[in-house]
Amino acid sequence: MRVALCLSGQPRKALETFHNIYENIIKPNNADVFIHMNYDKDALYIEKQHMDNGTCVLESDIDKKIIELYKPKRYLIESPRNFQKPHFNVPEKRIQGIQKMNSHKNWTAEDARKHFVKQMTSMYYSIYKANELKEIYANENGISYDYVIRLRFDFLPEMPLDCSQLDNRYIHYMELGQPDNLISDWLNIGSNTVMNIYSSLYLQMDYLNSFLYYKKFERLENNLEPSDICGGVSEHMLRDLMTLHKIPKASIRYQARLIY
Repeated sequence: MRVALCLSGQPRKALETFHNIYENIIKPNNADVFIHMNYDKDALYIEKQHMDNGTCVLESDIDKKIIELYKPKRYLIESPRNFQKPHFNVPEKRIQGIQKMNSHKNWTAEDARKHFVKQMTSMYYSIYKANELKEIYANENGISYDYVIRLRFDFLPEMPLDCSQLDNRYIHYMELGQPDNLISDWLNIGSNTVMNIYSSLYLQMDYLNSFLYYKKFERLENNLEPSDICGGVSEHMLRDLMTLHKIPKASIRYQARLIY
């Protein structure tokens, strides 16, 4: 069994979570590690969806420490990009939620939309790049991964995970009681084929955001953030992408948490 672990995003709390990730995920599955990291040594402040919440400053040289700990097969460290998608629609309810959680910023609706889209695009870009590193490495070395795990740096697993117990034809995700048949994005596992599609969300954001090709009546309902102008964001896009490609999903009961 060959397993790849793709870590992506901002390396917040990465030093604190490493031991648990290594002992509970990497070691039991003998996983090859691939990392894409958003990090700039000259800009250590962490931008989040909820600005100024929790730990907001990265440790200096944390990038070097992470690479030394994880010893990834391939990695890429990039300064965070200022992603802007002026025509990307966000449901009004989501915008209002962003404004409320960042009330200290006194944002307009457009300010909130821009901030949310920037953060969301950054996340999916990083997922895409980590998966790309894995795919290039596998193709160059004639490797076929049976399972690919997608993880964020602030994820703290509290029990061993054995990929061989999962059907890799499915997209697996943690059961968090989410509505609308949504796929939570704390932890995702599937075959290499499944996770290549999962990781392509960055390239398909505009397609999924619009009803131009993938009509509203063809999708599962969005009762959480209903909209007549877009198909939803974040987990709704992921759900719709998996449905579009006829990939079945399966929730797993797994003991873990995020640390802030």
